[in-house]
Amino acid sequence: REILHSMLKASATPLKQFEDTFSVDSSGFNTRTYLTSWKDEKYGTKPKRKFVKCHIICGNKTHVVADAVVTESSVADAKEFIPLVNGIKGEFDVKHVLADSGYLSKDNYAMFDDMIDTDALIMFKTNSRDYENCPAWHKAYAKFREEEDTFYREYNQRRNVESTFGAIKDKYGETLKAAKFPAQESELYCKLIAYNISVLVKMAHEVY
Repeated sequence: REILHSMLKASATPLKQFEDTFSVDSSGFNTRTYLTSWKDEKYGTKPKRKFVKCHIICGNKTHVVADAVVTESSVADAKEFIPLVNGIKGEFDVKHVLADSGYLSKDNYAMFDDMIDTDALIMFKTNSRDYENCPAWHKAYAKFREEEDTFYREYNQRRNVESTFGAIKDKYGETLKAAKFPAQESELYCKLIAYNISVLVKMAHEVY
């Protein structure tokens, strides 16, 4: 798993000159195993497939996957935000990070308090309030309340991560063949590496 993770990151770094704005999101990939219950047995209902979660941070210009974490389906999205951002800081010049409200937390905003020239736009909820003692939260919240058009114009770049997941699933499928989680994790990393290589080939044709 560590080798594949390193290969994924290596496959993204050739595009670091093009990327400074990133989006974070997760998506489920189906497996061939099923969740069964006594109701399924008793009433003959169709059991649900198990799935694993793929959390990624991708560049908004090229859609390259800069880093990823594969987890069980029960893992909360917000928990993976900081590891993903930290995972690319040494490789990319990170200026902006975007994420939906599933990643909203004071801790996730607070990691940007001491990061010079780097900020975050994590979507707020209707009941969100200001935290003046968290500069990154306060800055984004002020933009959300006072510069709504600017906030949404910048935040809407986050849709690129949804396009990235769509491309990965279209090219390489959204169902994993492996039966157990460690193998599923490796299989999913291989899909991401293959996808990044396809992005590199496309960019090479466009640039040269």
